[in-house]
Amino acid sequence: MEFITPEGTVYSGNSFGDIVQRLRQDTKKEASTRKAFMEMISKQCYQHNEAAIRTDSEEHFVQDLVDAGYLIPVES
Repeated sequence: MEFITPEGTVYSGNSFGDIVQRLRQDTKKEASTRKAFMEMISKQCYQHNEAAIRTDSEEHFVQDLVDAGYLIPVES
């Protein structure tokens, strides 16, 4: 699976967990766990444009980032 940001950064992986890990590695902000990272990003998205980003699973997290326009799926 592959996603691209509106700025052109590409994230690819074999699972939603891989995508979240790539996002986490690319961020300049520290988060102790993947869950903490998702919660941090969810809060930032809500503060930025009131986007509701779920953090209960990597799949929901990525899907919500897509729905909010932060990630765009790349069709293979």
